[in-house]
Amino acid sequence: MIIYHYHPATGDFLSQGEADPSPMEPGEYLIPAHATTIAPPEPQTGMRRVFADGGWSLVEIPTEPTPDPEPDPEPEAPAEVTQDDLRAELSRVHDKYSSGTTPFQGADIAIDVEARINARGVLDAVISGQQPVPFEWFAGGETLTISSLEEMQALHDAIFAALRRGYTAKGAVLAKIPTIQDPAAYSVETAYIVALNNA
Repeated sequence: MIIYHYHPATGDFLSQGEADPSPMEPGEYLIPAHATTIAPPEPQTGMRRVFADGGWSLVEIPTEPTPDPEPDPEPEAPAEVTQDDLRAELSRVHDKYSSGTTPFQGADIAIDVEARINARGVLDAVISGQQPVPFEWFAGGETLTISSLEEMQALHDAIFAALRRGYTAKGAVLAKIPTIQDPAAYSVETAYIVALNNA
């Protein structure tokens, strides 16, 4: 015998199953609590099948109102750019330049701290005769042949001239920053490049 189980508190249909035969009364079946032999109605969209007062009924499932979408958060105002921010940006731009390269005899040679130390040391070695010429100077992916003291001096001078241009450009931009009325609209990098070209 098919039986239909329902929720003990709400009466909602839960499942169907088979009733066990009664061991004491042949032909009779055991109907457990919160079950019935009455078949529930066919399921319908938006309705619950509820057993109450000896029968099934269809009860509408209340629909929750759709909440209004939350408004998009107000965009945060951009942080105010100050003259101190410009000075910090100038230091970053200058440090990047000072770790870069400069052209020399058709190659780009490094002007970073290591290159400066090497150029000074090799120049001293050439002057003292400890470094014979010609020799190879490695510039990034290229190799330069240095064949005289004058060429080594020129390479050394090119590195330090580029460094001096960087400091001159930095000084020019630094002197201008206190006069900037709208720091947010001021491009430190552009001003530095212009100052470099004029140095």
